[in-house]
Amino acid sequence: MLLTIYNSDVHGVSPYMQTSKPLSGFTQRLKGKQGQFRGNLSGKCVKYTGQTIISPDPNLRIIEVAIPILMARDKCIPYNADGDESMTKQDETVEHLFSSGDYAQKIWNIFADFIDIMHRNTSLRTLFHNIWNYRGKNNIATFILHIIPPIITWELWRSRCNHKYVGEKPSIGRSKSFITFNISQIVNSYLKNICGNKWEDICRLFELSIYDVNIIRVHSLKPPILFVKLNSDGSYANGNCGGGCAVRDNIGKLIMAFALPLGSFFLGS
Repeated sequence: MLLTIYNSDVHGVSPYMQTSKPLSGFTQRLKGKQGQFRGNLSGKCVKYTGQTIISPDPNLRIIEVAIPILMARDKCIPYNADGDESMTKQDETVEHLFSSGDYAQKIWNIFADFIDIMHRNTSLRTLFHNIWNYRGKNNIATFILHIIPPIITWELWRSRCNHKYVGEKPSIGRSKSFITFNISQIVNSYLKNICGNKWEDICRLFELSIYDVNIIRVHSLKPPILFVKLNSDGSYANGNCGGGCAVRDNIGKLIMAFALPLGSFFLGS
């Protein structure tokens, strides 16, 4: 339920330093400002919003989590981060957005799989419980595990709202960078700059060997007869080149493959 809406529009005084005065209702607060209220739901400016309560009900619709409910129903049209246009208001639940949805699963796959914490077919509450009760190899790892769940859920909400109100397309890479940056900032604020801003730096604190696989799809043209084509990974830009070959039989089945460095290579030579 709505607790209250506060008036903090005191001219010349920072919003953080103002003494809030309760208003009598929605009409007084929003008269002539409906458009501004709608724009402020993107997450940055909150001076037209009321105090919120997050319901423990996992089946509650997203539009019912943000308070006031009646206004949220008019102003907030749920957005499906997976791009499924067929999703309706009734389908977007807390569980789908933060746990079971495709986009959420891809994010949890990055930050939960590396320590073998199950996140598929798991409720959000159980997922939080599993992460918070995981015993890390050291105190730093345990501390990071305690801050990961709220940081991830905040990023999922930020990504959802930015797409809905700003038109920013959700990006796994961008979300991973934001989550990693926030984790490192919190860790460094408590533990005196022991962590870098990359995911690999955080993984080292867990004393685990982590491989971050990045796959890039390329288009390769078949070379003419009597020619051999060498593909480089892009390092030729620094003067180095590597080559490789895949050997297949007459039906295309892979027999063997190899790769080797070819030394220095200068463009135009």
